[in-house]
Amino acid sequence: MQCLLIETKDHRKFFTHEKYLTQLIEFGKTFNAEISLVQIENGEVLDLEELAPALCDNQYKKNKSEYKTIELKFPLNKKDRRQTLKIASEIKSYIKTQFEEKKPVSLKNIKSQFSKYNLNNTTICNHVRKSKEELEELGYKFKKVGAGVYQVV
Repeated sequence: MQCLLIETKDHRKFFTHEKYLTQLIEFGKTFNAEISLVQIENGEVLDLEELAPALCDNQYKKNKSEYKTIELKFPLNKKDRRQTLKIASEIKSYIKTQFEEKKPVSLKNIKSQFSKYNLNNTTICNHVRKSKEELEELGYKFKKVGAGVYQVV
């Protein structure tokens, strides 16, 4: 039988019917849950009315079910931790190099330089902030030369 598997951040797993996918996408976004289409051998498939209280109950335990993942439904572009750290390292290295060469570092420039990763402004700001903090520990001084533009003094 095909159904949906919801895996929460604390690795609890719940099975429910495919017809609830659209309602569960918002849940997945809010609570960082993964939703997959699976083929289940045996196990308890919950209706929405049963699923809601089960998700809220941290003590809820169910029997282990054998299943085979068919397709990841949410999040669609899930990156693994190693890839995320590699991207972060690449960006911070670029920022540090720019600062060390006393070139101005602009958020806009970084966003366009790494557009293939589709980063938001908050992520870029955090990389700049962390890079600045690391270089400040080494004695570098910074000044803001424009909106979202920083340079080594």
